[in-house]
Amino acid sequence: MCGICGIFDRFGRQKHWVADETVIGNMTDTLGHRGPDWKGVHVDGPVALGNTRLAIIDLSQAGQQPMILADGDYVISLNGEIYNYLEIRKELEAQGLNFRSNSDTEVLLRLYMTRGRDCLQDLRGMFAFAIWDRPRKHLFLARDRAGEKPLVYTEHNGGFCFGSEIKSLLSLPGMPRKLDPEGLHFGFHHVNVPAPYSAFKNIRKLRPAECFLINERRILRQIYWQPRFRSAQRISDPKEAVFELNRCLDETVKIMSRSDVPIGATLSGGLDSSAVVAALCHNGIGIDTFCVSHGQQASDPEMAPARQVAQHLNTRHHELTFRADKLTTVQDVVRSFDEPMTTFVPLHAHRLADMIRRHVKVALTGNGGDELFGGYPDHQSLLRMDRKMRLWAQVESYCPRSVLEAIPLNWLQQSRDKFESLRQIPLSRIAATIRIQRIQSFFNDIYSPHMKSLAADCDVHRLWADQFEACQATSLLDGFLMQQLLVGSQHSIVDIPDISGMASALEYRSPFLDVHMMELAMRLPTKLKIRNRRGSVTDKWIMRRALKDRLPLNIINKQKAGFGSAIPYHRWALNEWSPYITKKLKSKALADSGLFDMHKLQGAYQAACMGARVPLDLIWGVAMTAEWLEAYMNHNQGTRIE
Repeated sequence: MCGICGIFDRFGRQKHWVADETVIGNMTDTLGHRGPDWKGVHVDGPVALGNTRLAIIDLSQAGQQPMILADGDYVISLNGEIYNYLEIRKELEAQGLNFRSNSDTEVLLRLYMTRGRDCLQDLRGMFAFAIWDRPRKHLFLARDRAGEKPLVYTEHNGGFCFGSEIKSLLSLPGMPRKLDPEGLHFGFHHVNVPAPYSAFKNIRKLRPAECFLINERRILRQIYWQPRFRSAQRISDPKEAVFELNRCLDETVKIMSRSDVPIGATLSGGLDSSAVVAALCHNGIGIDTFCVSHGQQASDPEMAPARQVAQHLNTRHHELTFRADKLTTVQDVVRSFDEPMTTFVPLHAHRLADMIRRHVKVALTGNGGDELFGGYPDHQSLLRMDRKMRLWAQVESYCPRSVLEAIPLNWLQQSRDKFESLRQIPLSRIAATIRIQRIQSFFNDIYSPHMKSLAADCDVHRLWADQFEACQATSLLDGFLMQQLLVGSQHSIVDIPDISGMASALEYRSPFLDVHMMELAMRLPTKLKIRNRRGSVTDKWIMRRALKDRLPLNIINKQKAGFGSAIPYHRWALNEWSPYITKKLKSKALADSGLFDMHKLQGAYQAACMGARVPLDLIWGVAMTAEWLEAYMNHNQGTRIE
């Protein structure tokens, strides 16, 4: 796990972003929190690479980066972990290759030297890396399939610069800091700014499973992996599904436990994190587990179940109590993310990561389990909608429309009207339309007239629709699972864990986001994920069946609570934190940005304080936008949206 950055002066005419030790050194310094164990830079003609290292595999100097092989012909800067590096190394050694270190970084670089960009097909891991290929004079960048490791970049006048975090690019000489209204608009509707956008003009993000090949002539972009339902060989037998799920989880957790430093795991007492901890113990690994609560056990759906699982599996359990006075962490959170976040979650996520890091360098999580196996209430609603749409289509195919319209039954009329309204929306956009409409309504009301006009041209559903079509879903629910995994839940399953963890030099690993786990989930039909029998709905049905011999029955049957869901943020936002929020909603930086109608914005919060149903998470997001503007923008030069 590391921080990476780099410069490629493609045409040799950059005045500011030159490939020298001073510029790349400054970029690397901004990422020191991601890798406090080592800092290294390498300059070779038009290319400069930087790396800050958090040593996890091969703690010796042989594992330091940027790593250089073949007399400088190949250089790599890697952020993340290649979990199957031992298997790949064995194959390469069988071909006659020799290794000088025990690191996964060297395995990846030698694999690239052997297979070129096709090396990506062999990798299981979370990663963002850059390889300078001097013989071919090109720079190769790639991001892992689920987007667990971030990579941002900027282009100008032949210069291409990249980094693990936006702050590394902002350190570049002459780098402008201008608001991107499109990126912010997408961010407000997706909790954080989704790839390929950012909150800054001229800064973009690699998408999950995207790679770049850059040379003097061009920049080639490619999506190298795409989950597809139609090509997946389905597993319809429950017994086979249970066997495969346990086998895959155990094997994935086993290779993710490879580490030369102690590892632990987050444990909320929910099904996903408990499943990961159970698999660790099944593999004979004794660990520390960590939970966050608000200190009142009677009303906390996470604390008691987490304690029970920890006791059942005999882990060394630790708890963090998060209270209202932790508002003091806000500025640290904003400066970690480099962009606004319309959620309270980073507050306790930062504090939890800080606590975990005092005990271990690596922690496994249950992130992604709900997205893959149907653990949200949305999934149940979409399943019912999917079935009703199919049923009504069948009714129409057998019964003439004129007959249906003549039947004077209210329920039939309502069903037909609802089906007709849904039929006007492409299947790929239905879930996004339902999910985003509350957010869209709120921001349309508080946007300034100028921002509203700019936002009118932004299709916030597009990323969802593109993912639905790309995965070739055969049902509304299947498509939504992939939309959520790779678009809608990116903030919660990859962005917040990465940024919060790395702010404390902590590495999170997520077994459910391994490519084998994701592809297995796509082989399981909907009926094995969500069951509806006699009016009783069971979510994550196959997971509950698979874990019945590993976890207590009440944990198996426990309904989803959500990470830190019991922390009373809404109450604090209306009481203890009200002076802070009121101040931020009157911020001069916020007013100068031109994003919002300040009168309507402040009125919305006042209405919330008087009991009106106003989305406080979105109000909080606007307050965080004010904090971000104050921290990142030079208001003497003006930062109004254009």
